Amino acid sequence: MKIKSKEDVEKIMEGYQRAKLSKNNIIMPYGSTESKYKAAEKGISYLENKEKFSFMDFGCCFGAIGLKIKQEFKDSNCNMSGVNKEELEIVKNISSFLNIDGVNIIKKNVISIEASYDLTLYFSLVHHVIYRYGFENLAKLISKQTNNVAVVEFPMHDDVLCQKVLKEKSSLMNDENIVKVFSKFFDILDKIEIFYPHKGEKNTQLNRICYIIKKKVTK
Repeated sequence: MKIKSKEDVEKIMEGYQRAKLSKNNIIMPYGSTESKYKAAEKGISYLENKEKFSFMDFGCCFGAIGLKIKQEFKDSNCNMSGVNKEELEIVKNISSFLNIDGVNIIKKNVISIEASYDLTLYFSLVHHVIYRYGFENLAKLISKQTNNVAVVEFPMHDDVLCQKVLKEKSSLMNDENIVKVFSKFFDILDKIEIFYPHKGEKNTQLNRICYIIKKKVTK
């Protein structure tokens, strides 16, 4: 899809991933996307170098979060991945329209990416990985891909979509189990609830928590 105007960008980002553009074409996330960006900002605040850092937005969708980070942190090394060719082409076109340079777009699924980054972002993703590869393997994968800090969105066990994807495995998605498994590899720094709106109020069918975690230093 060719991006010709501000309205084109906003039309794309009014559905699943929500953002508008300011007068100066700065990405302004809203709804659940704003909650996720704030979680990403919190993750950045824990980085050892908060100006020059590499990051990967896994499963980046239309790129609202990753591109917003690149706009705000111009010296960052921006990497964004996904498996949907059309979505990645839209990310490329939006970044070009907004004159956001230095965006590295990778067409691979999260399991296939062997590189590591200072900051890793996993939004609306991990329950699909757990279904195929298991909880412990997810923690090992994130540890391998993360140099410093990871921001991981977990749907809780009572989340409707979590139950749909994981079925009986959805019982694993609780704070006690998440902390137990991930504490082997990470220090848990913070937790942020993701606000999914429904008619102006919280969508009670979706229960998502972002865990801000820092990789443990091995001696």
